[in-house]
Amino acid sequence: MQKYFPELIAATFRWIILFFFTLYSPMPEGQSGSRDGEENNDDKIAQLESELKDMQDRLLNMSMQYAEVEAQREELVMELKNANAKKGRWF
Repeated sequence: MQKYFPELIAATFRWIILFFFTLYSPMPEGQSGSRDGEENNDDKIAQLESELKDMQDRLLNMSMQYAEVEAQREELVMELKNANAKKGRWF
């Protein structure tokens, strides 16, 4: 889980950057500001917003799973320390 968490964050930021570059980039030469171009841009923006929302939801779910696993690991570490303290040092 820990291995993939930073990769998901990096992918999310790449999509955010791509979204803003697409949203605010000037039109290439030869393309006029016609209504068809605006509709295509609106469709593309809507699609990218949808993908971004999906990635944010997945990131939230993975963050929650990571927090749960980390909490369980800490509980196990505390149980192990308590068990070793009761037995005494074996070495």
